[in-house]
Amino acid sequence: MDPKTVQKKYSIPDNDGTCSLENIEKNKVSFIKYIEYKKFLKDGQGVIVLTSKDIYEKIKGIRGNKYIIVDDPHLAFIEYHNALHKDFRPFNTGNEKPVVGKGCSIDSTVRFGNNVRIGNNVRILPNTVIGSHVSVGDSTIISSNVSIYDKVSIGNKCTIDSGVVIGGEGFSTVMDRENKAARLINIGGVRIGNNVEIGSNAVIDRASFAWTRIDDNAKIDNLVYISHNCAIGEDTRICGMTCLGGSCKLGKRVWVGLGCTIKDHVDVGNDCKVLLNSVLISSIEDGMEVSGFYAMPNHSWLMHMKDLYKKYILKKD
Repeated sequence: MDPKTVQKKYSIPDNDGTCSLENIEKNKVSFIKYIEYKKFLKDGQGVIVLTSKDIYEKIKGIRGNKYIIVDDPHLAFIEYHNALHKDFRPFNTGNEKPVVGKGCSIDSTVRFGNNVRIGNNVRILPNTVIGSHVSVGDSTIISSNVSIYDKVSIGNKCTIDSGVVIGGEGFSTVMDRENKAARLINIGGVRIGNNVEIGSNAVIDRASFAWTRIDDNAKIDNLVYISHNCAIGEDTRICGMTCLGGSCKLGKRVWVGLGCTIKDHVDVGNDCKVLLNSVLISSIEDGMEVSGFYAMPNHSWLMHMKDLYKKYILKKD
């Protein structure tokens, strides 16, 4: 659908594009569907906000923004945003020539898009494909069969193991008016710091608008899924089979054990431990150690399990 048609449909004024509430920009269109996201709205931001009638009554006191009441703010936003970016391609590649530093070893099967910069002493193994507007820092190793989409930056001395996908589409969806699933086109990128390790077959999605971020010295195990807009702090370690929902924020020196699930928009403080197979659905403060389904302070979980064991201990008939 043409963006002007959608703009008229929802009475959206002229603007400079779209943005998320987490990354508000003046004269851009965003939306709010749940009141807990009110925390991102401030006086005088100059943002255009699609909202429902009920939510509007709770946010109208925040002045200096424009509020447009619609039946389904999320759906209206996706319709408008996707119309604006209907020609967006997240993976522009071919057989372009990157700018390559000294001492590099790049297999002849590797394919590049436009505007790719490779640092010094970089090693890239066979059958890797790298999109456009990508940078790779000095002494980084990228193994075979890696896919790196557009708008990805990788720091110095990183290790990217085989089968990793960086910058794929995030999973932000809604049901449309015909009760069919519709997906938001994600136009952001991924930033990876220095000395980061990413294990085989891990997946890191690009951000909806800004950046999914992996900070210096983070260690990501095999088969880890990091969704769009996540931020992983320095020296954080994430074990295999873990799944992070969209917009999770993990602080510095966090430990996430095998097979954990962390709900979208959950914040994990510095020096926390999320133990084996935990399901974390709410934010936790610095230094907490949690476990269980749903995760709670580890000592509480152990006491709870001991009580259950005493109650349901198996006995012979």
